Amino acid sequence: MTFRFRFESVLKLRQHERERERQTVAQARRSHAEVIAKKDAIVQKRMTTISELRQMSVGDIWIVDQIQSRQAHIEILNQELFHVEVDLAKAESHLAKCLKHLIAADQAVCSLERLAEHQRTEFDRTEAKIEARFLDDIASPNRRVA
Repeated sequence: MTFRFRFESVLKLRQHERERERQTVAQARRSHAEVIAKKDAIVQKRMTTISELRQMSVGDIWIVDQIQSRQAHIEILNQELFHVEVDLAKAESHLAKCLKHLIAADQAVCSLERLAEHQRTEFDRTEAKIEARFLDDIASPNRRVA
C-alpha cells in the first residue's frame, strides 16, 4: 500500500499561491529598485545643477538669465524629487505588503508539508507494525493452514 496525503490538492494550491506571491515580490522589488534609481538620477542632476550655480556665483561676471535658469531648474528638480519620494514610500509600502503575504503563504505551505511528513511517518510506522505482525504469524509454529 502506498502513502497518499489526503490534503495533497490543498498543498498544491498553497504552493501555487506561494509561487504567485514570490513573483509578486520580485515585481515589487524591481519596481522599488526603479524608483530608487530614478530618485538617485534626480538627486545627481540636482547636485550637478547646484554645483554649476555655485561656480557661476563665484565668477566675476554673472549672467542673470543663466542663474535664473539654473534656479528654476533646481526648483523643478526639487518638485520631481518630492514626487519620487512619495512614489518611493508607496513602493516600499507595497513591497512590505507583498513580503507579508509571501511569509503567510510560505507558512501555510510549510505547515502542510510538516503535516504530510507527520502522516507519512505514522503511515510507515503502521505499515511496519502490520508487516512485523505478518512475519511473526508466518514464523509462528502454531500457525493454522487453511
